[in-house]
Amino acid sequence: MILKNKILRKFINNVKRVTYNKLIELGTPNIFYDININEIKSEKKSDTLLILGTGPSLNSLNKNIIDSVDTLSVNGYAKLVVEKGWPTTDFYLVQDLEVSEKISHYIAKLKSSVIISSYLAIKNKNLKNYKYLFNHHFLTHAFTEQYKPYTYKKSHAQNKYIYDGYTVVYTALELAEFMGYKNVILLGVDANYSHNVESRNIININKVDKTYASAGERIIFSIKNFQESCSTHLNIYNASKSSALTFLEFKDDINGNKICL
Repeated sequence: MILKNKILRKFINNVKRVTYNKLIELGTPNIFYDININEIKSEKKSDTLLILGTGPSLNSLNKNIIDSVDTLSVNGYAKLVVEKGWPTTDFYLVQDLEVSEKISHYIAKLKSSVIISSYLAIKNKNLKNYKYLFNHHFLTHAFTEQYKPYTYKKSHAQNKYIYDGYTVVYTALELAEFMGYKNVILLGVDANYSHNVESRNIININKVDKTYASAGERIIFSIKNFQESCSTHLNIYNASKSSALTFLEFKDDINGNKICL
């Protein structure tokens, strides 16, 4: 009986994933929602984008630098802004449904240009203050209990849809390329996940990733593949000395201004 239920659940999940991805490929969400990601290019002010995850290395951020560079934050950073008074970033991105449900009330208070997927617009009606929508193609990464073998596919028309890369930071990289940035610098994207839940991110949003043991491996996989296949030769740097993204060139300043203290 248990085996039959497992097989049935897997079959249903496969049908859901294939159906959703096909609807994305056909542009079905565009009928009901304004997929306006093309308009985001008008907000680009420089050639460099600083992308902020919420890993432990984010604690070293020189917060003053946010005023002198384009910035994009993700996930729990919304809670840092609202609860801890951290500086507002130019852009804020969320794509995970559970994450968005946990912190909708924080996202609602952001003054950043909020970016979400059409999937979140459909599933989380509490997200109302978003400015930009993109279509998120799940590949084989959603509605599944098993990620391996890892799969990757480069997005070449991000205004139509963006392929999933196991992490919201991957989507941020695709958007950075789409917007025409020349340089991207990552901080707080450590790809090192502690067994201690409280130590994985500098802010707790009460979401426990059951697959955390392979999360760092998946982040490395997607970012490395992106770097190798990026058609515009976007320069990607890492500003964290403790990050597992050792294949990225280390960069600790932007125009002479220190990224970390």
